[in-house]
Amino acid sequence: MTKDKPQGYPRQINDGYEVLPLDAVKPHPRNPRRGDLDAIKASVDVNGFYGAVVANKRTGYILAGNHRWMAAKMLELPEIPVVWVDVGEAEEKRILAADNRTAELGGYDDAVLASLLQGIQDDGGLLGTGYDEEDFNELLAGLIDGEEGEGDGDDAPAPAIDKAKELEAKWKTSRGQIWKVGAHRLMCGDCRDEEDLKRLVDGVKVNLAFTSPPYASQRKYDEESGFKPIHPDEYVEWFDKVQDGVRRHLADDGSWFVNIKPAAEGLDTHLYVHDLVIAHVRRWGWHFATEFCWRRAGVPKSVTRRFKNQFEPVFQFARGAWKMRPKAVMHKSDNVPVPKGPGAGDTGWGDARQGVGGNAVLDNEVASGMAYPGNMVTAGNARSHGHSAAFPVALPTFFIKAYTDPGDVVYDPFMGSGTTAIASEQEGRVALGMELSPAYLAIQLERFADMGLTPELIEEG
Repeated sequence: MTKDKPQGYPRQINDGYEVLPLDAVKPHPRNPRRGDLDAIKASVDVNGFYGAVVANKRTGYILAGNHRWMAAKMLELPEIPVVWVDVGEAEEKRILAADNRTAELGGYDDAVLASLLQGIQDDGGLLGTGYDEEDFNELLAGLIDGEEGEGDGDDAPAPAIDKAKELEAKWKTSRGQIWKVGAHRLMCGDCRDEEDLKRLVDGVKVNLAFTSPPYASQRKYDEESGFKPIHPDEYVEWFDKVQDGVRRHLADDGSWFVNIKPAAEGLDTHLYVHDLVIAHVRRWGWHFATEFCWRRAGVPKSVTRRFKNQFEPVFQFARGAWKMRPKAVMHKSDNVPVPKGPGAGDTGWGDARQGVGGNAVLDNEVASGMAYPGNMVTAGNARSHGHSAAFPVALPTFFIKAYTDPGDVVYDPFMGSGTTAIASEQEGRVALGMELSPAYLAIQLERFADMGLTPELIEEG
């Protein structure tokens, strides 16, 4: 593309336009709309003018396309396509108001939009669409979580499931297979089936189990795998075998992390997640260690009964005193309290508080240094990888680093697209992954192959 004209300029312009010097028309001084000029400029730069601006022949003012004119000026384009209308002052103002307002009054079919953006992304990226990858991921999250508060997203399909099916054919994955990838073992099986789990674990002890289990009936997974959504009222009974499998194979100092958030329907938010936490303690004998908050950006939405969802909980359970490595997840901070007194600094800033470890803190004095994190985990958002409920690699990475040592075993009973296994590989741990869907197992194998590892089929079903 040259500086003078966008690529393919002009293209896909309506009949009846004229290509005129930029100063032949001018932005309307009473235009109330404030557009994102950076996004509009990127669109014009990438896509060219696919629609002319509309201007009043009597005044020269632009009635539709004011911001595209501004973007053209920023790009130093000498000409723009213009369609003229001949209207009086009253109609000019009416058109100006209507063009802005009627666009606002519409909405989106989020599932269709997600599918459209998935195709654009696969074809080379989202540049020039006004969306970026974070927007896309948050759109997927909104579909997955049904976070409009009315159950709108409950039936949303995984946008890239067709790709998963293609990979299933490529890798020839099927029920009962066990694959070895480096030190990791991945199985197409049922985590609620103890025989499947014994085959996968093969006698080793699990140091950490981490998963995001099926979200009751609010998400749609690979229907061909045989998985059926669980009604919220039946969720705790269904989950019993899941936790039992983890408990049987967890090391004495191991931790069990569950990332799950309930959906809302009508006036009520489902309570099955709260029931699940209580059941872990009162029915199944776990210690409820603590709760973390995975902070997410959320997508802008119109507010009806509920605000947008910006977090998901991660619950920690344990059978006994759990292993913890907090120094592994320390981060840089400009607000580290400065210790004083005998032995100041010997135990690290985290113990440098009045009455802890013999250290005190200078009043209101802080410095740059390393700080321990709190229980708010900021891990960004995930690419779908063909799965309807993927989470970012940084999420399991935090817990793997904080609660295991190199070489430890990490188990995910609902491995999905393989994110926990990828995090384990990156952090030098051994992953054990169970996944009911042959298509999703194929995604895992493809992701490892993309990392340069060679998956090996070691057991057939």
